Amino acid sequence: MKIVITGGPSSGKTALIDALASRGFTCMNEISRSVIRWGIENGYTDYFQEAPAAFSEKLWLGRVAQYQASTKLQASKPQAPIFLDRGIHDIVAYLRYRNEKHPQWEKALKKYPYDTVFLLPPWEAIYQTDAERFEEFKTAIELYHFLKEIYTETHQNVIELPKDTIENRLDIILKNLH
Repeated sequence: MKIVITGGPSSGKTALIDALASRGFTCMNEISRSVIRWGIENGYTDYFQEAPAAFSEKLWLGRVAQYQASTKLQASKPQAPIFLDRGIHDIVAYLRYRNEKHPQWEKALKKYPYDTVFLLPPWEAIYQTDAERFEEFKTAIELYHFLKEIYTETHQNVIELPKDTIENRLDIILKNLH
């Protein structure tokens, strides 16, 4: 099972992925931070804002590689869940947020279905920026709506997690594995 944990910036995704990994689940980490670091090392202040097409291309290639790797893992453990910190669909959602279209990628999304998508809402109480997260909380709210739209539009099984403790969110995730 391919399971995506997604949501706007600083909504608790990585904390959940880390908690799942500590319980022995197979998890694939978010790759955008490494792409952001690459951008900083190559002279960009905000790589996504300054070169959204190039940034998104790197993410697309990385997330497709993750998807393919998870497919190979599934062959050896077909019932074992594989958790991904963000999915391929997130790229299209972020581009839509910028009012940029990529019809080829939008069309290709049907080749990358997920079994379940857990969507985390914006949560101001835990929201933080850092050296690789530049967005304001207002942006996190807007991105959340684009994420919900793309996963719903592509007929993914979307379950919204409440603003709650990591343990309570984990309980919901584990109860919804089928």
